[in-house]
Amino acid sequence: MSNKPHIGFLGPQPYMQRAIDEMNKHLVVHELHPDTWKYEEMDAVADECRQKNITSVAGFAQKDAFHHILINERLGNTVPSRLAFLYCMNKYLMRTLEANPFWFDYVDPMNESDEEIIAKITEWPFMLKNTSLSLGRGIFKIKNEDDLRAVLKSYREDTALQAEINSKNQEYMKGIPEDKLPKVLPPFIAEHMVDMNTAIEYCYEGYITGDGEIVHYALTEEVYFSNHQAL
Repeated sequence: MSNKPHIGFLGPQPYMQRAIDEMNKHLVVHELHPDTWKYEEMDAVADECRQKNITSVAGFAQKDAFHHILINERLGNTVPSRLAFLYCMNKYLMRTLEANPFWFDYVDPMNESDEEIIAKITEWPFMLKNTSLSLGRGIFKIKNEDDLRAVLKSYREDTALQAEINSKNQEYMKGIPEDKLPKVLPPFIAEHMVDMNTAIEYCYEGYITGDGEIVHYALTEEVYFSNHQAL
């Protein structure tokens, strides 16, 4: 039996194989493929982990992040609070934590009219972004009111996307005291547009340990098309 630590890897994609091979030099990597966030399934996955001596689970995909919390806490590991995770998974909420942010405002097409939203926009052109990470077509460069109305109309007609966003948010919010919940949890954020033809956007890569230490390990360059939609 190997003395290397055992780790669970959630939902690996083919392009991740090289990284998994590298990890297997130092760990015993077990691939796991949970389908839902249902408590019964999470309990079953945690039981499987214990049987295989898996002490924690991880992964590369944003879509699996909530699985990390649900499974790791069942294995007795320190995990982010539900409230912290809710903020991490919503671009608007993340902006509200910044000390000196560029201009931004929330956009809620189901509870605001086109006219109400247009009246809030103080910068044209601007960026309109889906706040729910890994859901929906994400980034829009809005040049004028017609562009904005078109995106709002498309969202209002996409009942499947609305339902999926609402379902995920409801799961994230389970267990959070009502007085701690944010007052606004919008599907879109309008914010200052950075000209990607003259600037480079980097994604900060890091993590916070259970003791609160911030560990930085990379800056990843983001690549965009000329209309500012991300690759």
